[in-house]
Formats: sequence, C-alpha cells, structure tokens
Amino acid sequence: MLMQLVESGFCARGEGADFVAGERLPLNRHGGQLGEACPHGMNGLAEAVRQIRGPR
Repeated sequence: MLMQLVESGFCARGEGADFVAGERLPLNRHGGQLGEACPHGMNGLAEAVRQIRGPR
C-alpha cells in the first residue's frame, strides 16, 4: 500500500508511513481483488462501511 501511495504521487519515497499516520485519506485496506472472498465485492462494501462509521 505504501508503494502505491508513492507511485500515485501522494507522497515522496520514504514518506509513506508518515503520510498514512497523519492524513485522513480513505484507503482500501482489505487488499482489493487479491484479498477478495465470496460473495464477490462484499469485502469492499464492508470496508466502506467501516471507513464511514469510523473507529468504535
């Protein structure tokens, strides 16, 4: 994930950890299609709900 942020231009090389710790940027933390389980697409929906509701 950190390499994707750097390659997408959100932060410079070596600054990914600090960027994630200090920014409120919605990220797909469930692994995308590589970590997907059945039913297809449900993990993305669950992650969206977690990000909208915030920490509990």
